[in-house]
Amino acid sequence: MSDYDGNEQWDLFVVSPGNGQVINLTNTPEISEEGPAWSPDGNMLAYMVKPKDSPTYEIDIIEVATKRSAPYYQYA
Repeated sequence: MSDYDGNEQWDLFVVSPGNGQVINLTNTPEISEEGPAWSPDGNMLAYMVKPKDSPTYEIDIIEVATKRSAPYYQYA
């Protein structure tokens, strides 16, 4: 996780262990993604999502290889 210039709107990143390449998975300036947890097979991340102006969080899932994300209930 990292934010831009201390704005606390976190994005999720992965870093290649082979070459150190950093990939921003979410790239959403007005949404904070926090608390990522890997799936057992290492293909997906679950994380909390909170739009900047929202008082509540939801849980989303992202497929790391494709960067396709959706709310958790669409995967359940």
